[in-house]
Amino acid sequence: MKKFLIKHLPFRLLKILTLIKSSFEQFITNILSFILKVILNNKILMSLSNRLEVIVPIDYKKKLLIHANSAFEIGMRANSCAKEPETVDWLEKYIEDDSVLFDIGANVGTYSLVASAINTNVKVYSFEPSFSNYSQLCRNIVLNKISDRISPILCAISNESGIEVFNYWSVQTGTAISALGEAIDSFGNKFVPELSIPVLKYSLDEIVNKLKIPQPTLIKIDVDGVEKDILIGGDSVLSSKSLKTVLIEINAKDDVKEIIEMFSDKFGLILKEKFLIEAHAGNYIFVRE
Repeated sequence: MKKFLIKHLPFRLLKILTLIKSSFEQFITNILSFILKVILNNKILMSLSNRLEVIVPIDYKKKLLIHANSAFEIGMRANSCAKEPETVDWLEKYIEDDSVLFDIGANVGTYSLVASAINTNVKVYSFEPSFSNYSQLCRNIVLNKISDRISPILCAISNESGIEVFNYWSVQTGTAISALGEAIDSFGNKFVPELSIPVLKYSLDEIVNKLKIPQPTLIKIDVDGVEKDILIGGDSVLSSKSLKTVLIEINAKDDVKEIIEMFSDKFGLILKEKFLIEAHAGNYIFVRE
């Protein structure tokens, strides 16, 4: 039932339910914390808190674990394969020996972990601008002992290099819907950020040509609203014959046609499949033929 709800409930409703659950959990945590403070001195309490960890498996056929410090991680990230089975199928179909995957908007790294389990010779570069998700991504890499396969990079990908404000919908680990630039979500709605701080950003072409990160053979893009900026800044990388396929999540209705045309006309990548959550929103898979 949990997997069914994760896959079929609208994301906004799932977000509300998760927030309610998270608020209740925080209420209980606060009560327990108060009781412990009354019973124990601060030194003992700090020692206990450093030892407590919540680790859960993700729903992949091979054993992969993540740290879970929020309801989002327990409810969504641990069930990433049920949430987006097409993403797992895409990874399993196209990853080969010596593949290079750019996971842009990696969050806490569940799909990067899956990619690393499919082929031990794959090299994954996981780009994530959120400090809380990036920290958890790094912890998950260490937890699964795969630092030789996954390289986490703390930055946003955009149309040019520089510094830009990153707006956090939430600073909890495992959350999404944050935004680079304006505080507008992937559906075009404004939101009030919990936190707004500057982050480094690079274009795809600068990542490869200036930072000397290898040319990707696969790219996954899940960035909640700046998809077109990424494509604008990636002409060389996206046109390379080495790049076989791109999976991109598109939510804004007005962007779908333009993005499809950019892939076909500029980069030579043809729309192969689409997996829609709503009338237009969902994952689009492009391949080089």
